[in-house]
Amino acid sequence: MRKEDVLAFAGSGGVRTERHRVLYENHEIGVEHAIAHFSNDSTSEAVLSFHRFKDGKIISTETGATPLSDDYTLIGSDV
Repeated sequence: MRKEDVLAFAGSGGVRTERHRVLYENHEIGVEHAIAHFSNDSTSEAVLSFHRFKDGKIISTETGATPLSDDYTLIGSDV
């Protein structure tokens, strides 16, 4: 994917996230977790992202995703 492809996808409204949280961050790396819901009604996913920073900007990202069942509940969630 080119940078333009990623930016177009990110701004398309095709993905809605919830429960976004930063698990760890310092001046070199960041780790975050979120639940992603897709506009095409496909299975929602738990997404873990690892970012590398340089000069205060993200220079690389790796992600991993796990499909969630329709009746998932988050541990520790009151909802």
